[in-house]
Amino acid sequence: MSSGGRCYQELLLTSPTFEERPDLAWQLVRGAIAAGTADPATRERTEAEARKRLNRELLGRLPLWKRPLFARLVGAAQRAVAAREQVRLCQGLLYGELRRAVMAVGRGLVEHGRLERTEDVFQLEAGEVDRLLNGRFLYPETLPALIRARRDAAARASADPRPLPSFFLTGEGMEYAGIQDRNDEPEDHAGTGRARSWRGVGVSSGRAIGVVRVITDPVEQAGRLRPGDVLVARATDPGWTPLFLIASAAVIERGGMLSHAAIVAREVGIPVVAEVALATRTLRDGERVRVDGNTGLVEAIGESS
Repeated sequence: MSSGGRCYQELLLTSPTFEERPDLAWQLVRGAIAAGTADPATRERTEAEARKRLNRELLGRLPLWKRPLFARLVGAAQRAVAAREQVRLCQGLLYGELRRAVMAVGRGLVEHGRLERTEDVFQLEAGEVDRLLNGRFLYPETLPALIRARRDAAARASADPRPLPSFFLTGEGMEYAGIQDRNDEPEDHAGTGRARSWRGVGVSSGRAIGVVRVITDPVEQAGRLRPGDVLVARATDPGWTPLFLIASAAVIERGGMLSHAAIVAREVGIPVVAEVALATRTLRDGERVRVDGNTGLVEAIGESS
C-alpha cells in the first residue's frame, strides 16, 4: 500500500480551495510580486533556448547513427512529462469539484442536526455518509463522540515523529504497526563542533541560502512564506506551484527527479533537495540553511537575524 499517494489524495479533498478562501490566493499573489518573480513568458523562452543549446551540444557528441534515436527519445520524454503534469492538474481540479459536492452533503447533515460542523463530514467513511443520508445509520446519537475520537486520533498521528514508509505490506485483517526501521536524524548535532546537516537527492541544481519555513498546508499556511525563504514540505502537488515562485529553494521529504517539486523547481530555476527524511520535523522554522541542489546537501548555518 502506498502511503504517499493516499495522503496526497486525502489532502486534495480535505484542504480548502482558493475558491473558498480567495484571501489566501491573494496572499500568494502579493508574495510573488514581492519576490520580483520573472515574467513567465520570458522565462519560458530563456529555458527553451537553453534546452536547444544543450540538445545541440549532446547531439554533437554522439555518432551520426545515434542522433535520430536520441532526438526521438528526448521529444518523447518531454511530451510524457508535460502530459503527466496535465493529468495531475486535472486530478486536482476534479478533487475540487468532489470537495464541493462533499461539503454540500456536510451542510445538509448540519441542517438536519446530524453533524456539528460541515467539515465533520470528512471524519466519516463513504458508507457511513450513505447510511446517514438514507436513514440507516445505527445509533446516530453516537456521531459527535465518534467524530471527536477520530479527530483526536488524527491529531495524534500527525504529531507522531515516526515517518511512514514509502509503501508497506500487511496480512489480511492486519494494520500498519508504525515501526520505524531506521535512524533518520540529521547527520550531526550541536556540541560536536560540526554543523547540523541533512543528506538527500538533488533534483534541481543550484545553491541558495535562506530562512527555513516549514509548510504542511499550501493553502492555509501560504501567507507564512516570505520571498527568499526555503520551503520545507513533506511532498508537493500542483496546488503548491505558486509557493515555488516565492521560495529561494525547497527541501522535500518525498520525491524524485520526476516529482512535481523537481519539475516545477527546474522550471522556475530554484534548487531542490528531495528525499530528506523527517525534514519537516528536524529543520526548524527561522533557522538559516544552505541548500545545494547539485550535491543533495542541506546545512544549517545559524538563526535568522
